[in-house]
Amino acid sequence: MLSNIMFRPTRAAAVACTMALALVLACGSGAGAGRSTTALGVDLPDEVTSENLAEMLRVYHGLPTDAEARDVLRERVMAYYGQSQSDLNALDLPALGERLEAMTDLYTPAELTEGPVHAAMVSVADAIVRKGNPRGDEARVLSGLLVLRTNGREEAEAEYRLVAEWGEDARRELPTAMQRYTELIDVWEAHAVLTPGPTVLQTLASLHVARRDAVMQALQEGPQMVLQLGSLPAQVRRVAPLDVAAVYLREGLIVGAIDGVRAMGEDGETEARLLTVLEQAREDDDDAADALVELSEAYREVKPDVSRGVCRLGLQRFPDDPRFPTCLARIAAVLRDVENATAWYASAIELAPNLRALYDEALAQLDELLELGTLRQDASAARQLAARAEHLLDERDQRWPDVASPIARSRIELLVGAAEMHAGNAGEARRRLEASVAAQETANALMQLGTLELRRGDAEAATRHYRRALDLAENPIERAELLERLGDAFGGAGNQEQSQRMYRQALQAWDRTAAELGQQPEARLLMARLQTRRGVLLDALGERERALQAFRSAVNAEPRLHETYATILSHLVSAAPDLDFAHEIFRMSQRQLSLAPEWKVYFALWVKAIAARASSEAEGEIDVVLRENASVSGWSGQLARFGAGDLAYEQLLEAADGTGESAEAYFYEGVRQLESDPGAAKALFERVLQTEMVSFYEYAMAQALLRTMAD
Repeated sequence: MLSNIMFRPTRAAAVACTMALALVLACGSGAGAGRSTTALGVDLPDEVTSENLAEMLRVYHGLPTDAEARDVLRERVMAYYGQSQSDLNALDLPALGERLEAMTDLYTPAELTEGPVHAAMVSVADAIVRKGNPRGDEARVLSGLLVLRTNGREEAEAEYRLVAEWGEDARRELPTAMQRYTELIDVWEAHAVLTPGPTVLQTLASLHVARRDAVMQALQEGPQMVLQLGSLPAQVRRVAPLDVAAVYLREGLIVGAIDGVRAMGEDGETEARLLTVLEQAREDDDDAADALVELSEAYREVKPDVSRGVCRLGLQRFPDDPRFPTCLARIAAVLRDVENATAWYASAIELAPNLRALYDEALAQLDELLELGTLRQDASAARQLAARAEHLLDERDQRWPDVASPIARSRIELLVGAAEMHAGNAGEARRRLEASVAAQETANALMQLGTLELRRGDAEAATRHYRRALDLAENPIERAELLERLGDAFGGAGNQEQSQRMYRQALQAWDRTAAELGQQPEARLLMARLQTRRGVLLDALGERERALQAFRSAVNAEPRLHETYATILSHLVSAAPDLDFAHEIFRMSQRQLSLAPEWKVYFALWVKAIAARASSEAEGEIDVVLRENASVSGWSGQLARFGAGDLAYEQLLEAADGTGESAEAYFYEGVRQLESDPGAAKALFERVLQTEMVSFYEYAMAQALLRTMAD
């Protein structure tokens, strides 16, 4: 990792417009466009918009707190926030809290209490106080009242004290002091994140000290308490100074952290080492930069927001040190903030263009981000990320042509191709996947390409890709999957004899893997997947009873895995209908407390589809689940209302946002008409295929149903 490399850049004697800031500007979207050059040493846009907001926030947090440009830029960012909050009444409390946190992040603790703050922040604080209940939203209400108090709202002072006192009184009867202080720390920690005023930070730090003292005092109550507490006192005593320092370091307050730790009155090993590093960090030399890096690494895993505060401070004080943008990139990657991760890595590489480890780390992080489920649903973002990764690869190859990159270009094309498939961009997906295969033939890329061709109706091309993938596959699980997909491709081409032969070979491959796994508890996820595929294959081979047994084994292997229920029920939609078994699997799925509401809706709709194919009616519990989820916000709530008969198809289609939701609307209306008007149902299923949303369950089910209707 880069943090373990002792790399100290030469610091510039004087930098009017810091190199880091110029680079951050250059790597953002639309750099240089529509900007007015000021005399402040930093180029600022005339207006902050949704397109340049992230970039301007990076610039802002790199500016020293005494920079003139800081006030100008903050005003423009706050003006943007003010313009984008026309209907605060429509936001719930968590959304309002996020809005307030984004605004207060632009203020130092002192600025938050000196006032006045921007009117946009006051509006959000007002909305929080109106909507919040002190007994359930303590931290948010306290934060809203603090902002109102800062802006001179006289009654807010008394209300603030009342809520704070209520919080203390409400916890006086808790069984232990440890529990009482821990709950108060949780409240004031959230309060400090939203509005880190000086008194809030002081209160939070004092609560950490009080918890330590309470635990240490409990040790004086006798041997029985010592046994009961076990190793807890030592842990609390060791962690307390780190927690106190963290309160201030989150806001970049080194002196506050030093004073807070010293005031604890301890001289243990942790305190001594921490104070040494903190004292070193307050200086203005290379050792201070090293100390800030050490602090940021100490907190990065357990308290990334604290690490971010330290790294922002490092960026402001040591703008030509690549370790600080690297630190911010790592934190952004952990938070799945793709834009900031890529931008900060770009800044770090510009500062240290000859450090190969930095290129490799950035490429590894970009690879991980490309695999995110969210990016698989956003092909445009995946394309942009891939372009940055390919640019990094080009630069790296030019500098170190004889050293292999940790990430192959073929893999980038593969991941973007998968995102394009999910987004319904079949043509672009094919181009990307073919580019991946051209760069390096892999079984995975060929399997994806074969699946794309099969879903688009070209069984011959799919067979060709699957055969080549099978030649390359070494993993027995991969071979089993490829044999099954070859069976699908032969079936799609009308060669049922060869299809059945491939299915039997795939089943044998899965059976061998099952025998190797045995009863290993750590293999339960793989066993669930294995038994699910066995069930599908057995059903395709005409062995329904053995298939149902395999499906039950899959659920029993790992009942919390929603993919198992989804595969079984979606398979039953187009297979020979078995409504009783569908109800059985549905009930098993509903027992899982972790099952998301949208999956409850989809599973209920699929059981209805199975009932329609069986010319029967689903049990009443299906409509109960749909009506229970009809109030859920978003698309799944609309589908639930449609499935329960409370929303017309025209209204569902109008509510659809994007091609994917339209494809689902076509499919579920087709299912509804399956029994009464097969011709209309067929036309709707064909519309699903026209969307080319090849990665959707609804696409696969529509394709399979069209085959059954043609038989």
